[in-house]
Amino acid sequence: MFSPASFRMRLCANVVAGGGVIACPTEAVWGLSCDPFSESAVQRLLDLKDRPAHKGLILVAGDESQLDFLLEDLPQTLRRKLSVSWPGPNTWLVPHHGRVPALVHGRFESVAVRVSGH
Repeated sequence: MFSPASFRMRLCANVVAGGGVIACPTEAVWGLSCDPFSESAVQRLLDLKDRPAHKGLILVAGDESQLDFLLEDLPQTLRRKLSVSWPGPNTWLVPHHGRVPALVHGRFESVAVRVSGH
């Protein structure tokens, strides 16, 4: 039997997997989330926020390992600095090396990343 919390989590996972947008809590505000590798989902999120694509977005993860593909090239001293600050309200800019879609990084060579405790 599902608990109400696990039912909501499964429902949100299905919405994201289907290209939808969901609202999630972070340390300060509720944010909108989607699959960052789905162009149509990111475009839907940008439209909802009325945000120009050139500004980019923040990638928010629940666990640092979800960002390993972006953090693996960082010098170890910088990587430790990020690790110590997470989870929490700290957003860092890291080079994306073309590993995230243009709609996510906007016009920048870096992308904003955060690991939220929520």
